[in-house]
Amino acid sequence: MRSKTKIVLIFIGLSFLSCKKEGYVNLEATLTNESNYINALEGDPLVINLRFDKKLSEPLVLNGTFYTDNDFSVNNADYEQKLEYSIDFGKTWKSNNSGHSIEIPAKTEQFKLRIPTKDDDDFEVLHEAFDFVLDKGRHQNNLTLMGFPFYYQMGIIDNEDVERSNDETLMKIKVGDAPSYQIIEVTERPRIPQLKFVLDEKKHLEFLEKAIYFTNDYFDQAHDIKQFELIESDYIAGYVYNDGYGQDNTWAMGLNPALAYIDINYGDEGVTITRKPYNFNGDIAYTLVHEAGHILSLNNGDHIDNTLPIEDCGFVDDYGDCFLKDSWVTTFYKQFYKSQTQTSTIAPEFVTRYASTNIGEDLAETLAVYTLLDGKLPPLTESSSTALQK
Repeated sequence: MRSKTKIVLIFIGLSFLSCKKEGYVNLEATLTNESNYINALEGDPLVINLRFDKKLSEPLVLNGTFYTDNDFSVNNADYEQKLEYSIDFGKTWKSNNSGHSIEIPAKTEQFKLRIPTKDDDDFEVLHEAFDFVLDKGRHQNNLTLMGFPFYYQMGIIDNEDVERSNDETLMKIKVGDAPSYQIIEVTERPRIPQLKFVLDEKKHLEFLEKAIYFTNDYFDQAHDIKQFELIESDYIAGYVYNDGYGQDNTWAMGLNPALAYIDINYGDEGVTITRKPYNFNGDIAYTLVHEAGHILSLNNGDHIDNTLPIEDCGFVDDYGDCFLKDSWVTTFYKQFYKSQTQTSTIAPEFVTRYASTNIGEDLAETLAVYTLLDGKLPPLTESSSTALQK
């Protein structure tokens, strides 16, 4: 019995000596990081590298806070608001406590933090960002730590294979038979930050469905829009252009989503921009009908043929386009513009101020007003204004 007691006492003594030998105590240290600007390609993690100047003898709890209130903030669906850490140079990764909080083990000298991002097929602005603040846990007042808090700007770079524009084009789309389309160009960064959601929320699909495909279904194939462009501009609501020649047509249309989604107000305290629900019957509808008026009245083969000699043209505009003798513009010109054949004018002559710009805009504006006021126009009489006669 005595020999067994001695063995136990010896074992306890060795354990005491071992604890004393490992009794490292350090409650203060300085934490440093490599950079406060962290970028990653979408799908790759955002990684922060950190180092202590001394090993702490206690675990360190770190809390992260995410802020997405900057102009070109990352879409919340593009990254995970959680922290992971590695103490073996990135070989293995762990997370604990909660999504925003982790606990670094005692005696760690250097470690990595990461925030996962998600790879998707969405076409977004080239570079998005959010702010991130890293601080120690509230209940670790026993530790004296230098360097906190850390402020970071996190950037995620879109990895879709697409041309990038830096002009006023938000997106260019090749349009096929509904519902076929191909995105060929996306902006690097919108001039108006409030329009970023148009890309984040895929609002181009709303335009394709309600505007472009509607137009292509309503008109015959010769008038189809082959390319659609979302634009941002302070002074352009929309446009169309035709890359065809002779009797061939390749129509493109551009529309400004600001008309459909935001209100811009200029007040004494500056400019305020607020988002509004999409209104297909508002300004965007007027613009669509106006641009459709251009397509209907300027289509090659039906109204224009620039392969004809000038003597065979009914009317030649300021751009040199040869309008056929039975075209809408030629008829419009003879009745309302040509001094030898025009009817006497009665004010007002134009349905809008913009209609007075040129004959092409006059026809498109007249068509838009007539179409959208159908059933509400006063009856036409001999004393009716020229605007109503048009």
